[in-house]
Amino acid sequence: MNDIPTNRLPTAYVVDDDESIRTLWRWLMESNGVAVRTFATATEFIESYRSGDAGCLVLDLRLPRHERSGAAGVSE
Repeated sequence: MNDIPTNRLPTAYVVDDDESIRTLWRWLMESNGVAVRTFATATEFIESYRSGDAGCLVLDLRLPRHERSGAAGVSE
């Protein structure tokens, strides 16, 4: 039984400064039935993330260092 409310299904959060990579991840995830939200910066992701949302974070390791560390601080 799925205990996640239907309005809060797990989501893949993709943070990458390259638009073509974000588009690729979106296509890959959505074509496999996974909800996805993309962001150009870690700051954008952090500002839109709601505590308690289920999902995973796909983070570009080549983002500027301050961007990576900011996104990593969101994990609970």
